[in-house]
Amino acid sequence: MRWLLLALLLVGCPQRDDDDVANDDDVADDDDGADDDDSGDDDDATGDDDDDDATGACTTPFPVRHVPDAAAVERGRALLEDGTLGATLMPPEAIEYLWLVWGDGPLTGATLQARFAEEYGFAPAPGGVNDGWPLGLHATADGFTIGCLACHADAIGDATVIGAGSGRVDLEALYDDLQELRALAATQGIDVPEPPWDLDGLATAIGAQDAFGLGMELSEAFGPDLPINTEYGPQQPAAWWAIQYKDRVYADGSGQAAGHRTMAAMLLAFGIGPGSIEARDADLQDVRAYILATEAPAWPFDAPDPDAVAAGATVYDQNCASCHGTVCDDSGPGFFPDDVRDVGTDTTRAANFGSTEETWVNGSWYGAEHPVTATGAYLAPPLVGVWATAPYFHNGSVPTLEAVLDSSQRPTVWARSGTGMEQLDPDAVGLQFATPSWSGDIDTAEGRRVIDTQRPGLSNAGHTYGDALTADERQSLLAFLSQL
Repeated sequence: MRWLLLALLLVGCPQRDDDDVANDDDVADDDDGADDDDSGDDDDATGDDDDDDATGACTTPFPVRHVPDAAAVERGRALLEDGTLGATLMPPEAIEYLWLVWGDGPLTGATLQARFAEEYGFAPAPGGVNDGWPLGLHATADGFTIGCLACHADAIGDATVIGAGSGRVDLEALYDDLQELRALAATQGIDVPEPPWDLDGLATAIGAQDAFGLGMELSEAFGPDLPINTEYGPQQPAAWWAIQYKDRVYADGSGQAAGHRTMAAMLLAFGIGPGSIEARDADLQDVRAYILATEAPAWPFDAPDPDAVAAGATVYDQNCASCHGTVCDDSGPGFFPDDVRDVGTDTTRAANFGSTEETWVNGSWYGAEHPVTATGAYLAPPLVGVWATAPYFHNGSVPTLEAVLDSSQRPTVWARSGTGMEQLDPDAVGLQFATPSWSGDIDTAEGRRVIDTQRPGLSNAGHTYGDALTADERQSLLAFLSQL
């Protein structure tokens, strides 16, 4: 039953689009599973006029294609932030006594909640939300369940950002600790049952887990009888706020942004049986509406030199816009091309979703309304809020945009460093990082905090378009992207 929680990873969310950062082919952040998915919109209305006000000034970088209904947004917000889409997965003791495993305690209340977030990479809840529990962990009437925001919210600098793909969540660490707690529980006179899922060996790095594969595995028994792939390599969750500008979703662009049923398979991870999923269709549409309403956070540092930003806009137009979209300016409203192509990045995710998998999805309830299309390549995402989506590429293998634009700067082995605002690098635009001399044991939480790009599915190769830029052009481009 290992799939039961693994699917959680990207509950209903698309995976991150591939490769980050400007240039002729792709730059950028995002996805899906990871990469982003969708969330029901109002009527999939095209909001092309929404990016310009009455005077023609830009209000969004690209035309908004999917405009959600306001009431649906609020219903989706309630489901994701304070409610649950699923049934109880763990009894109260499974969470409330984890301090026994940590070696501290007893811990209760806000102290327990903060420690849980720290141990497993969940984003702290903003004030008044979710009864103080980290986003993605929900208290139910008789225990706890896990939801979308475990992977689709992150602590970026000093703020929790809903819609940012988590680059630090480690559900395998939670599974391992629940197993250890079960062994300790008897000595404490408490009863902790066997976890309902098995995550051993399925996470190779924090934040990067095969959520797409889990969704395929979860729903395998409910689609056509075909031999489908259920392994797609590590994937970072995509930024939700980019979906409003796109027609395609998932790292490979296989899904339609207008759809919501591709999220449905993940409900199996919340304890909902397949016979009940169709009845949750309205809830899924509300979740999609909320996803479409998320916005990128503002750059938290001093604004760069305006001349550098202007120069970077020119570099972007000449080297990045053909794939990542023409940004709105005084010459026009902008355009996002939904460009899918091979950019030389790790092929695992794109290559493993082929014609058989396409046929399987489209022959099921999940793809009947909005069919998917196997592409064998990657979708270049819009780079809105790209500064907040590190690490980069669909597998999270590159810590900074500077390294995306200069492949010689990409570390082979690296680990995040710093806390709060000190974890961010405003000059390189991305994460502060260390380069440990060891790659780590992926069977341990400590080892998964080390990103070794030699592991299967974690290659940091490809998207070398920025290598042709001069140092000044790269710096200007970084300045422009930080403000996009």
